[in-house]
Amino acid sequence: MRFYTPEESQPLMDLWGAATSEFTVRGGISKSVNRGFVSASAFLLALQPWDQCLLLVGDHDIWTSNLHLAQRLRQSYGEQRLIDEANGHLFLPFEDADLVSFMDVAISSGWDFQVVTNLGYAKLMVSHDEWFEVSFSTAKGRDEWIPIARSRNLIA
Repeated sequence: MRFYTPEESQPLMDLWGAATSEFTVRGGISKSVNRGFVSASAFLLALQPWDQCLLLVGDHDIWTSNLHLAQRLRQSYGEQRLIDEANGHLFLPFEDADLVSFMDVAISSGWDFQVVTNLGYAKLMVSHDEWFEVSFSTAKGRDEWIPIARSRNLIA
């Protein structure tokens, strides 16, 4: 796992996140106690497959959030910079559980974030207002993920 500054993250966001899609799923983040983990696990399934995945944290100071937990999680990977200084998190496929953990913290803390992948099958945007949008490159990808999203109460 690597951490990138906004300047280092932007070229990847431009390259991997540029494609737009009409195959989108929009929904709300559940209010359950374990909402972060449940949502993050479902989002991981939507994003696959990928060889590299970038999670970019946006606004994180809107709600009272647990920056201490996030910073300690980042420090466990050797990252000493603050999220404002290095808000990009690059994951490799064997780090998918780590991606879920970081998305869990971001969701539970009420942060805005985006996730894009190098293969471009799907991309994710999550808002502090408790909604999300997953954009798929194909209708098939969207249609295969909808039952997963329903089973996690992300969509009706």
